[in-house]
Amino acid sequence: GVADSQKEVYGSVFQFELSAPAPKVELLLMTVSGRRVGSLQWPGKAGFNVYCWDGRDSQGHEASNGIYFYKLTATDASGRAVSQSGRMIRSR
Repeated sequence: GVADSQKEVYGSVFQFELSAPAPKVELLLMTVSGRRVGSLQWPGKAGFNVYCWDGRDSQGHEASNGIYFYKLTATDASGRAVSQSGRMIRSR
């Protein structure tokens, strides 16, 4: 609805570089206790890529402030995958 579209949402920006196109890029977000917050997929292009997570979990609810772990995996056309893991702090 109109109220939802006017709500301010704070998310996180993920920036990464790929040496070749990746038909599948997956971002897995987890709490420190290991609970899956969300899993997102999209195709990646060769070069610099930016993905903006809107701060919502897989059910569409706004994620709480705190520390989260992420795993970003890019899989090329031959099925070879490379991953980068880290942690982030979410605060509004």
